[in-house]
Amino acid sequence: MSLFSCALGLCYLVPSWVRNALATNSDIWRLLVGGKVLMGFEITVSDSAQEKFFYHGFGAGGLTFVFGFENAIAKTTSLVSGITAISTKEATGWYGYSFWIPAGLCAASFCVAVGYIIFERFVIPKQYRLLSGRALVLANQGL
Repeated sequence: MSLFSCALGLCYLVPSWVRNALATNSDIWRLLVGGKVLMGFEITVSDSAQEKFFYHGFGAGGLTFVFGFENAIAKTTSLVSGITAISTKEATGWYGYSFWIPAGLCAASFCVAVGYIIFERFVIPKQYRLLSGRALVLANQGL
């Protein structure tokens, strides 16, 4: 994970906030769709950060359980957020909260990913860090 990954993470966070701010506050719904498309480009970056985090925490033996559990939580969260959107609008009188709450969770997820990158760079000793495929090849070649 690198600073480049953090920059790509902003490609997920910024469109989320922009689409929610503009689409919900000014009724420009094309921005909602455009922001969703831009967010799709960054999903692989956040997934690779999560997978690396899972491997550090659970090792190779527990990855199947962890990926299944994470997928179940993601699907459950998606289902619950879809079900509660109308209830949220009726309770608050504004549908925008259905967009802003996930945007806040996206920001929290981004902060956790950045925190993990910092943790990996400065806290974990070098001998315990996971190496990328490129780093392994360079280490084996003696470069």
